[in-house]
Amino acid sequence: MRAHREDAPIERVETETVRKHAPSIWCAAVRLRNDILDAARELVHSPGWLVYATSSVLRCENEDRIAAFLHRNTQWKCTFERRFGVTDTGDGFFTAHLTRV
Repeated sequence: MRAHREDAPIERVETETVRKHAPSIWCAAVRLRNDILDAARELVHSPGWLVYATSSVLRCENEDRIAAFLHRNTQWKCTFERRFGVTDTGDGFFTAHLTRV
């Protein structure tokens, strides 16, 4: 497979739950995103692409996940990365395009 898109939504959690359990929720979200990237990696042959996208604007769920992925997988490189901030007309999101070399 030359290209693969993995859609793995993380459900929204009520504000009180997030405030009460924030550290464990964020740790779980980070682990889940790492697991998703690692699983998707196995579906892409060289040369191939993996597009990572989230509806999060948090660095720990985006840029840090890509940096950790590239550190674990030296046969991959990031060819495009952008965070789109929250505006009056829409939510923010993040995308990174990864290439298996």
